[in-house]
Amino acid sequence: MPELPEVEEAMQRLRTAVEGKTIATVRTHHASHKRQLPDATARRLRQQKILRVERRGKHQLLHLENGSTLHAHFRMNGDWLMSNTSEPLDRFTRASIDLTDGTRIELQDSRALSSIKLHPKGENPLPKLGIEANDPALDASYLQTALSKKKGPIKVTLM
Repeated sequence: MPELPEVEEAMQRLRTAVEGKTIATVRTHHASHKRQLPDATARRLRQQKILRVERRGKHQLLHLENGSTLHAHFRMNGDWLMSNTSEPLDRFTRASIDLTDGTRIELQDSRALSSIKLHPKGENPLPKLGIEANDPALDASYLQTALSKKKGPIKVTLM
């Protein structure tokens, strides 16, 4: 399972590759991903500019100029592959985003457990998440308050 540092590194590569660029096409290449992002929904992404990419927990969010958000989650073993539209897809590519400049990003996942969904403007794509590990508010006082009513092994409690 990709841990937070791997997801952060993947998000930074994705940010470098796509921020400020325009989507030409989005395709899904696996049945489970077609259910999450049907062709009709994927077509609505054409000509949308990717304004910014961010990570929240292990979730990756691509914010588009129309206010919608493309939400990706690797689950057990996903990753991004950067390629060109002229190259063949990797055999484990589950979704691909071709950009108007010829760049392609591929959501790779050998187990097909990853997810990619489009959320309309105003909809929060994220489940309820705790505080980020690098948030300055995560200090001894925060932990004392959060853990004051918990009992049990520390690892289980922190998770």
